[in-house]
Amino acid sequence: MLRYFKKQYAPAWLNHLLFASGVFSTMLGLTVIVGWYTHNIVFLKVLPSFEAMRYNTALGFFLSGTGLLSAYFNRKYLSRTCGVIVAAAAFLTLTEYIFGIDMGIDQFLMKDTVSASYPGRMAPSTALGFAFTGASLFFMYGPAGRQFPIVLGLFGSIVCSLGITALFGYLTGIVAFIAWGEFISMAAHASAGFTALGAGIIAFAWREEMADDMGALQWLPAIMGVCVVTGTLMLWRVSVAQEHSHIERTVQLKTNVVKDHVQDQTESRVLALVRMANRWEVHGKPARAEWESDAGLYLNHYTCLNSIRWIDPSFHTQWVLPEGTEDGLDSKFGLESDLYNGLVGARDRREVTISRPFSLGDGTRAVTASVPIFHGKDFQGFITCTFGLKEFFDLVLNPEIRDRYSVAVFNGDDELYRRSENTFEGGRWAQETGVSLYGANWRVRVWPNKELLAGLKSPLPKVVLFTGLVTSLLLTLVVWLAQTAQKRATAAEAANLALGLEVAERKRAEAEAQRHAGELEYEVTERKRAEEEVVKKAAELERSNAELGHFAYVASHDLQEPLRIIAGYLQLLARRYKGKLDSSADEFISFAVDGSKRMQRMINDLLTYSKVGRVNNFTHVDCAGLFDRTVPYLRASIDESGAVVTRDRLPAVFAVETQLEHLFHNLIGNAIKYRRGGIQPRIHVSAERKGNEWFFSFSDNGIGIDPEHSERIFVMFERLHGKDEYSGTGIGLAICKKVVNNHGGRIWVESQPRMGSTFYFTIPLQRG
Repeated sequence: MLRYFKKQYAPAWLNHLLFASGVFSTMLGLTVIVGWYTHNIVFLKVLPSFEAMRYNTALGFFLSGTGLLSAYFNRKYLSRTCGVIVAAAAFLTLTEYIFGIDMGIDQFLMKDTVSASYPGRMAPSTALGFAFTGASLFFMYGPAGRQFPIVLGLFGSIVCSLGITALFGYLTGIVAFIAWGEFISMAAHASAGFTALGAGIIAFAWREEMADDMGALQWLPAIMGVCVVTGTLMLWRVSVAQEHSHIERTVQLKTNVVKDHVQDQTESRVLALVRMANRWEVHGKPARAEWESDAGLYLNHYTCLNSIRWIDPSFHTQWVLPEGTEDGLDSKFGLESDLYNGLVGARDRREVTISRPFSLGDGTRAVTASVPIFHGKDFQGFITCTFGLKEFFDLVLNPEIRDRYSVAVFNGDDELYRRSENTFEGGRWAQETGVSLYGANWRVRVWPNKELLAGLKSPLPKVVLFTGLVTSLLLTLVVWLAQTAQKRATAAEAANLALGLEVAERKRAEAEAQRHAGELEYEVTERKRAEEEVVKKAAELERSNAELGHFAYVASHDLQEPLRIIAGYLQLLARRYKGKLDSSADEFISFAVDGSKRMQRMINDLLTYSKVGRVNNFTHVDCAGLFDRTVPYLRASIDESGAVVTRDRLPAVFAVETQLEHLFHNLIGNAIKYRRGGIQPRIHVSAERKGNEWFFSFSDNGIGIDPEHSERIFVMFERLHGKDEYSGTGIGLAICKKVVNNHGGRIWVESQPRMGSTFYFTIPLQRG
C-alpha cells in the first residue's frame, strides 16, 4: 500500500509521460488498423515513398500502448497479458528472419496487398523493438528491488534508441539508419511509436525506483551510455555509408572509362575497314597490290589485328594479309556456322557486324568485324579483320586501370577476358556495364584490387566508432562515480550522527577487550602446543611413509624369487605335459603361465615405482644425450612398427638422470605401443623455457585418449584397454607422474580420440 501511495505522489511529469506514451501508441496502432480496413494509404505510409506499416506492427503498437495504460492504472494482469502477446509475435517474426522460414503469422489476420517484399511481415528492427517492449511490460510488476527498475530502464533506452535511430534516418535520408541490410525498413510512424514507447517504459522505471526509496536514479549511467552509443552508431553508419558511396562512385567512373575505351578502340578498327570498303565501292575492285598496301598500313597501325582479308561473295577467302595466315578461319565459314550466319546477316542488312567470340587454331579467343562491299547493286564480298581479344583488351586498358583495377569481359556467360592481380573478386564493389557495338553485346565488370580498396577506405568510421564507444564508457563511468560520491556523502552524514554512539560503544568494547586479553593469552599458549603436536605428527608421518616405501621395495624384491620358481615350474609343466593331458588341463596350465608372467611384470614395475621415490642424487642432465641413449633401447619396437622418433634441441636440466631416463623411456614406448593401425607412428620431442620452468612435450599420432580419462591414466593399475589389445600393467604413467612430482613439476596430457596425444611435463630450472 505504501509503495502504491508513493507512486501516486511521484513527480507529475513522470505519470503524465507514462499516460501520454500509452495513449499515443494505442492511437497510432488503432489509426493504422483502420487504414488497413479502409485501404487508406496515407494511414499506412504517411508519404508514398515511405515504407508501409504492416498490420501486425499496428496491432503490436495497439497492444503495447494498452499495456502502458494498464501499468498507469495499476492493472498488472492486463499489462502482462499484452506484454506476452507482443513479445511472442516479435520472437516468432525474428525466428522467421533468422531461419528463413514462413510460419504463416505474417498475413494471418490481414492479407497484405500493399507491400512488395515480405508482405505482412514487420521489419527486423521493429520486431526487436517489440521484443524489448513485450519483455518490459511483462517484468513491470516484478518484486520490489534494485534490479527491476534498472532492467526496465535499460530496455526502455534500447526501444527509444531504435525509434530515434530510424527517425533520424527518415529526417536525413540515410537509408542505413532505416533498413538492416537487404531486409525491409521500419515505417516512419513506427519510429515515432517506438520513441514514445521507450519514453513511457523509462518513465515507469523511474517512478518505480522513486517508490523504492533508492534516491538517485540508479540506472542513469546505463541510459547515458545507451544514448551515447546510439549517437555513435548514427555517426558511424553515416561515415560508412559515405565511404561506400565514394568507393562505388569511383569504381563506376572507372567502369565507364573502360567502356568508353573499348567502344573507341573498336570503332577506330571498324572505321578503318569501312574506309577500305568505301574506296572499293567508289573506285571498283582495286589491284591486289594496292589493297595489300592499304591493309598493311592498318595492320601496322593497329598492332592487335591478327589479319585483314577479302572474302568473295561465295564466302571464300581470296586475299589475306599477312600472307599465309593459318588461323583456321576458312573452316568456320561453313553453312550454319556462327561466322557464316553473321556474314549473311551483314550482307542482307548492309551493316557492319562483329561476330560472336570464337577460338582460333592456337586456342586464342577472337572476334571478326565484317564490312559488306557493294559496287552499285552488285555484292562483291566482305572486308574483314580478326583481332585477338586478349591483345585487344590489354591494349585498351591504360596503365592506371591495369595497375589498380581488375577487369573481366563476358559475352553472356562466356568469359572473354580477365585481368586480375589476385583472387579477390570485388564482392559488392564490382561494377558492370554493357557495351553494344555492331551486334556484339559484351558485359564489362570492373573491381578494385585489394591495395586500392584499402587506400579508398578511410579509418574515419573506425575512429568514430572507437571514440564513441570509449566516450560512452567514460561517460557511464563518470556518472556512476558521481552517484557513488553522492552516496558516500550521504553515508558520511549518517556516520557523523552515529559517531557519538560509536564512541560510547568503543569504551565498552575496550573494557570487553581487556577481559578477552587474558583469554587470548591462553589461546596463544594452546596454539603453540598444537603447533608442536603438528610438527611431531608430521615427523611420524614422514617416518611412516619411508617405512611404507621400504616395505613396498622389500616386498617386491622378496616376491621375485618364489614367483620366479613358480613360473619356471609352470613353464616346465607346460612343456613336458602339453598334449598328454586333456585340452582343459593344457588351457589351465597356459592361464597359470600367463598369470605368473604378468605377476612378474607387475612386481618389476612395483619395484621400479618404489625405487623412484628413494633416489636423490640430482645432477645436471643433458636431455639431448639422454634421448639419444634411450631411443636405441626401443630399437626393436621402432623397427617392428616403422616408427619415426625425432626431437628438437633439448636443454640440460637439474634432475635425477636414472629417473628422467625412465620418464623418456615410458613416454616414447607408450607412443609406439598405442599406435593406430595402418598409419606410420611419428613421435616428436621438444622443450621450451617458460618463466622458471622447462616445458617438455612428447607428441604422437596414435589412437588418442578421451579427455574425460586424462587424469585417470596416471593412476596406478588403471588401464583403458584390455590386456589382449595392448600389453602392460598400468604402472608406467604412474611412474612418470611420480618422477615428475619428485622433481617439483607437473605432468598432463592433451588429446582427442584418433587425433594423437601430446604429453606435457615441467622441470623447474632450480631444485626447490
